[in-house]
Amino acid sequence: MKNVKTCFTRTIAAIAMMVAAASAQAAYPKKIQLNMEMWNQTGIDLALVWASWAKPNADYTGYGFAADAPTASVSIPLKNPRNDSASFRVSGQGKICEFTAAHAVTFSWVSITPAPEKSATGKSIGTVPAECTASVTKGTNSMQAYSVRFVMK
Repeated sequence: MKNVKTCFTRTIAAIAMMVAAASAQAAYPKKIQLNMEMWNQTGIDLALVWASWAKPNADYTGYGFAADAPTASVSIPLKNPRNDSASFRVSGQGKICEFTAAHAVTFSWVSITPAPEKSATGKSIGTVPAECTASVTKGTNSMQAYSVRFVMK
């Protein structure tokens, strides 16, 4: 009798976990909004030279960050709310920063994490060293949108 109760209890627990996982997946939106802030703290004019969301051979003329207007913002929709990223490069006078924002959902049998974990990175890849930093500023628990601040010094 004890084995029957244990088996029944385990079956109920397994069904409950499957229902919870299915509910979490059904709650996901079709896209997630990435709100980006670019802070130009170099004292020089900067230009966007590459973006992962743009078409190949895109013309980036006019996508700049003037030294006298040190902040700019843009929002882009990412198509996969479970696991996606966006990268771009900003350049000026030999300094080049490559920035990335990403999110990824992690599921485990013990717990279900419905909101994707967000991260942001920045690295200097130019001939002249630059300080490139990135941080998630809003939306760490959101499945709809999150904000990232990218800073180039």
